[in-house]
Amino acid sequence: MGIDIELVKDIETENLAETVFSERELRLFRTAVDKAPVFYQFWTRKEALLKAAGVGLTNNLPAIDISHGIDVDFSKSFTEKQLDLLTFIMHDREKYFASLCYVKNMPARFIIMTNDLLSQL
Repeated sequence: MGIDIELVKDIETENLAETVFSERELRLFRTAVDKAPVFYQFWTRKEALLKAAGVGLTNNLPAIDISHGIDVDFSKSFTEKQLDLLTFIMHDREKYFASLCYVKNMPARFIIMTNDLLSQL
């Protein structure tokens, strides 16, 4: 399993997208009206997948395309299990994008841990 959470910041994403996105990801990014959500969705998905693979960041990020889910060829290079991605936005005082890469069809239960719930532990 791999997870990545990023605080949405007002940064220049165009140059970074050019170096880390695949051609299809770049097309979708460039045509988006609001580029920040597309950037953070793709970035957190890539990081979550790479963490699940146990390979960390690689210098060949554009070869991994997650614009329509997981790159099957890439995932088969490290596991026979079918992986899936879940991406969501979290709002507190700030806005965060998070992606989770997990084994598909594996029983899982997600619990939202609020401050109230944490204080009861």
